[in-house]
Amino acid sequence: MLSDEKTIGESKIVAGAKVMLMASSAKDIMTVVAPPPVDAATSGSGAAAEKVSIFTETEHAKIIKRGKPDFEIEKGLTTGRVSLPSLGVTVLNQRGMKTRLSFRNETAELQIATAERTQKVPFGSVSRIRSEDMPLEHGGEGYAAIGIQVGPTEKSIVWFYWVPRQYVENIKDTVLGTFPGAQYLLDSILNFKSS
Repeated sequence: MLSDEKTIGESKIVAGAKVMLMASSAKDIMTVVAPPPVDAATSGSGAAAEKVSIFTETEHAKIIKRGKPDFEIEKGLTTGRVSLPSLGVTVLNQRGMKTRLSFRNETAELQIATAERTQKVPFGSVSRIRSEDMPLEHGGEGYAAIGIQVGPTEKSIVWFYWVPRQYVENIKDTVLGTFPGAQYLLDSILNFKSS
């Protein structure tokens, strides 16, 4: 690094050399590059304090204030894990519309169906699925909100609410991997070879 006190001639910069000028001191730059040391006593409480519920954000708060949807949704369980129903799961989308999520293992796609349209999303295009339990004060016991990221940025997350909690982990496994479709494909290959 060059010093602020030296001239270009004193720094022996040759013709054609590229120089990056920064409006910060070397000390300030190094504090950005090197993370501060983590104290074990404060790290646990700091991480918990940083976790903020998605329901404090305006877009999610509007959906939650409406309460449980007036259409029939399956009862959510607080514990356990249940196989996904073959007809799909009825939930509420981020626009507040009744939506059916269907998981087609044979074609490796998620179908998102509303009264207006059906969108088919290949499992491979989903990069992440987030989930958070619905607030208890709004009748959310046994339910979760899930965010399915279908693009490269946070803006591409599509949110669904009032998802029965017992399906959340199986939705993640089915869409992101370790899904029952692998068994279906394996069975298909073995049956094809044996015939």
